Amino acid sequence: MGGSAMGGSAPVDPLSGAPTTPTPLQTVSGKPAPLSDGGAGTIDLGTYDDFFMNAAIGGSIQGQLTARRVYNGNNMQAYPAPPPTILSTVPGLSADSISAENFTFQPGFRFDTQFGYNIYDWLGVSLESGIIYNAVQNYSVSLNNLKYVVSGTTNSLGSPSYTLPADGELIQVPIQISGIARWPGATAFKPFIGGGVGAIWQQLDINNVNILGNNIQANYCRSAFQFGFNGQVGANYTVTPGVDFYGAFKLLGVFTPRIGNYDFENSYNFALEVGIQSRF
Repeated sequence: MGGSAMGGSAPVDPLSGAPTTPTPLQTVSGKPAPLSDGGAGTIDLGTYDDFFMNAAIGGSIQGQLTARRVYNGNNMQAYPAPPPTILSTVPGLSADSISAENFTFQPGFRFDTQFGYNIYDWLGVSLESGIIYNAVQNYSVSLNNLKYVVSGTTNSLGSPSYTLPADGELIQVPIQISGIARWPGATAFKPFIGGGVGAIWQQLDINNVNILGNNIQANYCRSAFQFGFNGQVGANYTVTPGVDFYGAFKLLGVFTPRIGNYDFENSYNFALEVGIQSRF
């Protein structure tokens, strides 16, 4: 009497006598049951159809900032340009013009936070921000017809290029919207790739430059918002339901940033980070 034409495996409707389809497994809240990796030592992965929050920290490498144009007192102009006023701080030193300038940076750090929503287990969107810090290492400059006057005699030094030790920092704060695509399926290890666009606040601070052994105060500090982009690739690993550790390689790019007196070529920052993600 408890059997059915379907082999007795499905429950029987007491009124019609027909087999019924079992109700899908759900949690107490009514949401789909958490994913599982299905292995012998089954891991409860938690759901991937809800909000998530990330925090990560790591090291960063900032690419060289190469100036394309410089402010000449009236407008932005391409090189060659009037010589920098910093030359006048060294008695007897002058040049006809300046033909190139760039800044290089020491390795620094990057800290990120991210808040987002998983549309599917394999696709999410997020709003992210953070801070990137890189100290200035050198200021490089190329000069045309550099001259040095000693005891009334002018000595020509040609058109040299100098790489001068400098002190300062570049600070960047991205505020961007990103998309993230993950490896689909119920697996604890999930590679991902992502990217997005948005605003980036940059501040370039040059405290001093060493010229011919003289530590010259530059006192240059300028900031601006730019438009830029980001990209990332990495992998998550679930350590407990709804909590993942992850590692990521990240790129932050800025299109021809203008920071104060300088228009620079495209700027690129690379970072390697480790972090934690909470899904809730």
